[in-house]
Amino acid sequence: MCLKSDTNSTLEGALAEAKAGIPLAHVEAGLRSYNRAMPEEVYRVLTDHVSSMLFCPTDVAVENPAKEGIVKGVHRAANTDDEERMRSIHVALEMRATQVVFPVHPRTRKLIQE
Repeated sequence: MCLKSDTNSTLEGALAEAKAGIPLAHVEAGLRSYNRAMPEEVYRVLTDHVSSMLFCPTDVAVENPAKEGIVKGVHRAANTDDEERMRSIHVALEMRATQVVFPVHPRTRKLIQE
């Protein structure tokens, strides 16, 4: 699984990984400006649509992909604030047969360390 967050390189990597069948987690998914004249907006939307998991930083960001028909794999920030949910996520990642790169927000890192 690969995690990405920069818009230009994200789309390139997302398309390559989707074609290769590699699961993709999009960090900061669901963010929208609704200005399709901005290339970054198109990249965000396309990346969300080819991703396996969406890590949405806000409730509004969770709602945006849902409005576009993406209802599976949307992640609420509240998951990282709940110890039991975070433990379940951690266990699921550990069970994967492949290596996982997990960029961690400082708040999430603190919870994991505790």
